[in-house]
Amino acid sequence: MPRRRRGCRKSRRGRRLGEGRQGLSGRLREGLGRAAKHPRARALLDDPKVFKAVRYPLVGAQKRTKELVRRELGAGPEDSVLDVCCGTGDFAGVVDGPYLGVDLNERFVGLAKERYAGNSSKRFEVMDATRMRLDAGSFDRAMIVNAMHHFDDDLNRGILAELSRVVRERIVIVDAIPDPEGWLSRLVIQSDRGDHVRPLPKQLGLIAEQLNIERHYTFESGFIVQVMFVCSPMGER
Repeated sequence: MPRRRRGCRKSRRGRRLGEGRQGLSGRLREGLGRAAKHPRARALLDDPKVFKAVRYPLVGAQKRTKELVRRELGAGPEDSVLDVCCGTGDFAGVVDGPYLGVDLNERFVGLAKERYAGNSSKRFEVMDATRMRLDAGSFDRAMIVNAMHHFDDDLNRGILAELSRVVRERIVIVDAIPDPEGWLSRLVIQSDRGDHVRPLPKQLGLIAEQLNIERHYTFESGFIVQVMFVCSPMGER
């Protein structure tokens, strides 16, 4: 009488359990993604204090990102820095000299002003980044951090063209890239209301239309993979 192959039964059962867990995980991801995109959830996230409270457990203080942005900006105490789509001013602290943060969201700008009240070197203004009320070549350096995935291609082209017009030397861009294996990464992006997360080749192509890309590289920050672009304005002034 042939011996019973217990190992095969256990293996099949293990596979079924694994498949079941994978299916449950997938359904959970989809449910969380839909919740993050719900109009009421997005309205709540439009409150800067709620937004920061939701994101902090996922991305933390973004220490690694801040270190790299400071290094790549290379701004001295006399260099003026423009922070486009500055939000609540999380990256203002990486700049030692004159700083201007612009954002279209009045509530976010209001909170940024509260955070840096009394610091005369830090200014914040509500401004459309595609039509900035700034003179050509009026800033030495600029940054735009974790913003491009909020906007479609045409809006990004407008923002990047303005950066090329306003900035004299260096432009630092940081944004997220898709991570198919990281469901938590996707949740972070969804909670950030990012509907336009692009693969790296598309990001490179979009930026290269308006700026000179000197170098780029990826790095991990919290639960997400980000890409750093170090750029310069296109053409001569």
